Amino acid sequence: MEKVTLTSVTGTVSTALEKMSSLAGQSMKMDYFHQNQIKGTIEVAKPSVIFYSIPFDDGWKAKVDNVKTDLWEVNLGLTGLYVKEGKHTIELIYEPPLSRIGWLGVIGAVMIGLGIRRYKGWFWK
Repeated sequence: MEKVTLTSVTGTVSTALEKMSSLAGQSMKMDYFHQNQIKGTIEVAKPSVIFYSIPFDDGWKAKVDNVKTDLWEVNLGLTGLYVKEGKHTIELIYEPPLSRIGWLGVIGAVMIGLGIRRYKGWFWK
């Protein structure tokens, strides 16, 4: 990852509000939003970390321009995404960390149930 310059705002409240207003034009434009999927576009003038007010969780996965990208824990437990300069399409998808293992358990249980039903003569005579 390239170096990203971090800045802080010092001074009065109005100085902070001016700085936040200048960043508002660089926000992600959401094209689609659902509880487990977010899609949108953003254009940045220099390499940046996009800050999401989503708690960081290993279940969130990101794609930038259809390429899998790592998410970072930023600002005391929230989610950040590094992007290079330019216009980007971003997709965030949430999949609970143990959902695949859960589905394997369900499929295995169904197969065992079908096997017992098919060969019940072996088990109960």
